[in-house]
Amino acid sequence: MLTSSGETLSYAEVNGKANALAQQILAQHPKAQAGLLPADTPIALYFSRSSEMLIAILAVLKAGGAYVPVSPDYPEARVEFILTDTNTDLVLTQESHLPSLNPVLGKAAALGVKALGVNTHALAVEHENLVRPTALANLAYIIYTSGTTGQPKGVMLTQHNVLYYLHALTRQLGDKYRNIDFSSNYCFDLSVTSTLCPLLAGQTVCVYEGDILDAAAFRAHLNAANVGFVKTTPSLAMALLPGSDAQVDALMLGGEALTEQAIDALSDHVNAIFDEYGPTEATVGAMLAQAYPRLHQGIGKAYPNVNLHVLSESLQPMPIGAPGELYISGLGVARGYLNRPELNAERFIDNPFSHDPAHSKLYKTGDLARFLDNGDLVYLGRNDEQVKIRGYRVELGEIAAAIVD
Repeated sequence: MLTSSGETLSYAEVNGKANALAQQILAQHPKAQAGLLPADTPIALYFSRSSEMLIAILAVLKAGGAYVPVSPDYPEARVEFILTDTNTDLVLTQESHLPSLNPVLGKAAALGVKALGVNTHALAVEHENLVRPTALANLAYIIYTSGTTGQPKGVMLTQHNVLYYLHALTRQLGDKYRNIDFSSNYCFDLSVTSTLCPLLAGQTVCVYEGDILDAAAFRAHLNAANVGFVKTTPSLAMALLPGSDAQVDALMLGGEALTEQAIDALSDHVNAIFDEYGPTEATVGAMLAQAYPRLHQGIGKAYPNVNLHVLSESLQPMPIGAPGELYISGLGVARGYLNRPELNAERFIDNPFSHDPAHSKLYKTGDLARFLDNGDLVYLGRNDEQVKIRGYRVELGEIAAAIVD
C-alpha cells in the first residue's frame, strides 16, 4: 500500500494509476513511436514528496524511460542546467508546481521541453500492464550530484544496477520490517531504499509530506502511520529522534559517517540500527553493517556481487590494516556520468583484477579506508575537498564557481 496525507492507495490502485500515466507519457512524448520510447529516454520529474511523485516514477519506468528527479526547491539555474544536460523533451510535475516551472521552461524554450501536469486523483485505474522490451542495460534513472567544476554531474544508473541493489538489500533485511517511512528528498538516492524496495516487496510506503526539519510533525507522522523502518542520514536522525518518545523497529543510516555518539543517542528509540555505505555511483549502497545491537565493526562487508578494493596510488592492493583509497567493482557500478567522458575516464577505470564482465570497471570513490582482520571495512575520510551536509555531497569547486559568477 501507499499512504500519504491520510489517503491510502492499494497496490492495484498504485499500479493502475501508474499504467494510466505511462500511457499519457507515451501519447505525449515526441520521441514515442508505435507506443515505444527509445532506450535511455530521460524524463524529468519536478515533484514535492507525495503519492504523485511515486506514481510518476513508476509510470516513467513502465513507459520505458529513465526518470530524472528535480527538486522544486532547486534554483532556476540548476533546473535549467539539468533539463539542458539531459536534453529531455518532457517534464512531469504536480499541477500546483506548473506556475514555478513555467519560467524555467520559457528559458529552455529552444529545447522544446514541455510539461505534463499530474493529478493522480483524476487518473483512471488502468489494470492492463504495459509490456515494454526494456533491457537490463537500459537506464532506470539519472541523479545529479555536486560537481568539482562548478556544475552538477548526472550519474547514470541502469535497470541492472537498480535490480542488483533491491535484491541485495532484500536478502540482507528480509521482509520483517513493515510500514516504511519515505521522508527523504527523491533527488537523494537513499530514497530508492524507501520507495522501490518496499513497493517490490509487498510492504507499505508511508509518505511524509511535511518539512523534514519540523521534528514535532515528523514524530507525529511516525506515530500516526505506525512506521517501523526509517532510512535517513545520521544528522537528521539525531535532530529528530533524541528527546522524543518516538519508537521505530529499525533505522538505516547512510550518506554520512555514523559515530558512536549517534549510535548511543539513537539506540533508545530503535531495536536495530543499520549503517549503509555507498556512493551514488555504486547504486545507493555497496555494503551494510549492523551497528546496534552491534554485529560489525567499521562499515561492514560488501553486498553480494560487489567487490571492494583498498589500493595504493599505483593501484596495488594494500595489506590488511593499511590505509588506501577505496575502489568498488560489481553489479552496482553505474554506467558513468552523463556527457562527461573525461571524468568517466578518471573515475571509472578498467579493472585489472577481474575478467568478469560484471566487474569490468572499478569506481574510484575518493574515500580512504582499510580492512580489518575479519573482513570488515573501516572508513577513514576523504582524499579530496568533498564535504557532506545532511548527507548531500557538496564539492567545494561548485561553491567556488558560484561565488565567482
